[in-house]
Amino acid sequence: MAFRMEVKRLLEQRLRQLERALRGKEERIVQLETENALLHLKLAKCRGSVKDSREETIHLCRLLEEVRNIQKNTDCQLSQLLAGVKDKVTHSQWEKTPTEDALKILAQLESVLLDIIGNEDRKGVNQCETGDFL
Repeated sequence: MAFRMEVKRLLEQRLRQLERALRGKEERIVQLETENALLHLKLAKCRGSVKDSREETIHLCRLLEEVRNIQKNTDCQLSQLLAGVKDKVTHSQWEKTPTEDALKILAQLESVLLDIIGNEDRKGVNQCETGDFL
């Protein structure tokens, strides 16, 4: 009889230990599920940020391309304008031999235009088609 009581006491003690362990495991499962839900929310937020960033990058790339096209056209037009001014100064609209003042004005204009467009060998200037922009 004492043996049975001892076994019963040991079984009850083991049952309480297992119940405490089970409650601990259940609490840990709830903590992990909560953490998982928070991580899913954070992931969704990050994906939204990435999508927004991607769309903004695409928009900025399009704007950059437009700016480059405008710059290329401007460079071409300024180069052609400079060539046209040189041609007009050195030919029919002035005396057969340009005056010293005309040559000074032409040099100043050339300097200003080159400052605006930079180096004439820049990409785009040599690639532009000739056209009448004057």
